[in-house]
Amino acid sequence: MLDILQYTFFQHALAGALLASLLCAMIGTYVVTRRLVIAGGGVAHASLGGVGIGAYFGFPPLLGAAAFALLSGLSIHALARRDVREDSAIAMLWTFGMSVGIMAAYLTPGFMTELPLYLFGDILSVTTADLWLTGLLLAVTGIFFALFLPVIVAVSYDRDFAATQGLPVAAVELVMTALTALTIVACLRLVGIVLVISLLSVPQMTAALFVRTFRDMIGLSAVIAFAECCGGLLQAPEGFHHVVAVEVGHAFGQQGLRALLLPGFSAAVMPSRDAGAQGCGDDGRRDNQFFPCHIRGLCFLPCKYIKLMSKKACLLTKKWFPRHIGAPVGLVRHGIRRRGWSC
Repeated sequence: MLDILQYTFFQHALAGALLASLLCAMIGTYVVTRRLVIAGGGVAHASLGGVGIGAYFGFPPLLGAAAFALLSGLSIHALARRDVREDSAIAMLWTFGMSVGIMAAYLTPGFMTELPLYLFGDILSVTTADLWLTGLLLAVTGIFFALFLPVIVAVSYDRDFAATQGLPVAAVELVMTALTALTIVACLRLVGIVLVISLLSVPQMTAALFVRTFRDMIGLSAVIAFAECCGGLLQAPEGFHHVVAVEVGHAFGQQGLRALLLPGFSAAVMPSRDAGAQGCGDDGRRDNQFFPCHIRGLCFLPCKYIKLMSKKACLLTKKWFPRHIGAPVGLVRHGIRRRGWSC
C-alpha cells in the first residue's frame, strides 16, 4: 500500500490536498461564520463561464475561471450593497456563468475533453504549477489572516457592529471576497466546480461541533479536510469521493457529539445574527429552553446558568475586545446585550 507514495502523481495529489485543506480552512471558516456558503456556491458555478471562454479562445481555462470568479464575487458583493437582494444577485450570476460556460464549450471546435475535469475534479491531475499557485495563494492568505485576524473575526460575527467601532469593514470584505474566489479556482482540480463548496463548509461545520474559538475552528477544520481528502483519495481520485468522505465525517462527528451530551443540555455552535430574536423575547424572557453561547461558540448550559454566563460573557468581552480591536468596554458590553448575546 505504501509503495504508491513513490509515484510523483500521488505525491502531487497529497501535497495538493494538504495545501487546499489549509487554504480552505481559513477561507471556509470566514465563509461559514459570515453565512456566505450559498454565495460561494454561486461564485464556484459562475466560474464555469471562464472555463468555457478559455477553451473557446484558446487560453488556459483556469485563468478564465479566476477572472469569472473574481468578477462574480465582486458583483455579488456590490449588488448586495444596492437595492438588489443578495440571493437574487447570486441566482443571476450563478445561472449567467453556467450558461456562458456551456454555450462556449458547445461552440468550441472539437470536443472539450477537460470539461469533466473542471466539473468534478481529478486530484491525480494536479501538476507542479498548480502546487506553486496554491502555495502562493496560501502564503498570501496566511499573511493576511495573521495581520488582521481580530478584524476578520469581528466582521465575520457582526459587520454592522464592527463598522460602528471604526474597523475597515468594506476593505476586509472586499479582500475576503477576492480570496474566496481565488480559493475556489485553486480547488477546481481537486473536487471540481460542482462540489468545491463542500471543502469550504462541511469541515468547518464539523470542527464547530468540538471547538470554541475562530482560531481553533481553522486548525481543526484543516485536519478534518486533509484526513477526509486522503480517505477519498484511497477510494478514487474523482472529487465526489472526497465530498462523500467529508459528509460522512461530519455525520459521525455530529452523532458522536450528541452521544457525549448529557440529557437536558444543548450545544450552540455558530453565532447568530438574529440572536436577539431567537434567544430573548421583548419582555426579557428566554424563548429557547437553553442559552446559546454566542461568544465562545460551544457550551452546554441549562437554564439556571443564564445569569452566571451573562457575567462571564461581559468579562470575556472586557478581556478580548479592547486588546484586539480597541473598542471601549462599555460600548462593547452594550452592543452584546442589545444583540441578545447575554441576558
